[in-house]
Amino acid sequence: MKIKHPKVNEYYNYLKESFANVNLSEEHRMDIYKRIEIIEALVGLYEQKYEFDDEIIEDLKLKYRPVFPEELKNIQKNLEKTIIK
Repeated sequence: MKIKHPKVNEYYNYLKESFANVNLSEEHRMDIYKRIEIIEALVGLYEQKYEFDDEIIEDLKLKYRPVFPEELKNIQKNLEKTIIK
């Protein structure tokens, strides 16, 4: 997956490499996998210019359609906090 933002791309690649480590516990693997899924979902939303269809909403398990761009900014801030950790 190509990610334009350098730090997000670097973190995404780090997660993919970490996930490939066979010495990880199942708990760590699941944590890494969830983070990878979040990044892929957000990149997918960005590429679609924030247009939701029912399949995406179901995939993200959202009850209500989010209000953009404010909610997207909140998601992005949370993702950035996760990346900084």
